[in-house]
Amino acid sequence: MGLVYRIEDGYLCTAEHDEMVVEDLRSAVRTSVFEEWHLWRGGSAREPALYYRYLAYMAEHGIAFIEENDNGSRWFLLSRQSNPYEWGVELFVRP
Repeated sequence: MGLVYRIEDGYLCTAEHDEMVVEDLRSAVRTSVFEEWHLWRGGSAREPALYYRYLAYMAEHGIAFIEENDNGSRWFLLSRQSNPYEWGVELFVRP
């Protein structure tokens, strides 16, 4: 028994009931890049220009990252040690 999938416009498409299998595979791939990782997009969901500011900041400072696209949302896969809250790319209000 294998994972039934198709590639559509460069994206892996699977059945909804296989969601956990796909998440386990994604996690394994992420861990192969960064032993400890987290996903980040900051405020770029509501302000798309932030995405490019983060890209520029990471490139300028040599921060390793992988871009991910998940159902139209763009994310950065980062090492757990990378802390975007400290970069000053956007202002955060902490409670």
